[in-house]
Amino acid sequence: MAAPPDAQEGKSIIMPPLFSGKYYGWWKERMHDFLEGEDLKLWDIVEKGPNKPMMVNKKGISTEPKPREKYSENDVKGVQKNAKAKKILICDFSLDEYNRISACRNTKSIWDAL
Repeated sequence: MAAPPDAQEGKSIIMPPLFSGKYYGWWKERMHDFLEGEDLKLWDIVEKGPNKPMMVNKKGISTEPKPREKYSENDVKGVQKNAKAKKILICDFSLDEYNRISACRNTKSIWDAL
């Protein structure tokens, strides 16, 4: 895994590393560590996709997405984790890379697009 020649990016513990379109392997490892350092579940959301609160029928089968006004406290926490993971990813792209992923709706689709 090659690192950028100046390697100044990715050394902050409070800011995610900037992805400029180069050195993807280097950035990927740092982003993985950054997301897990923020919250272990954030990396799960990136890998597996977002938590989508669903309505459940009497047989216990998920039927359709749950309306926001019916979210439980746990639903809200899951949706907030999705938003946090997406915010962290989106905030660390250069303009060119952001334009490439701007149509993606969740963190998994952003990660897969890269």
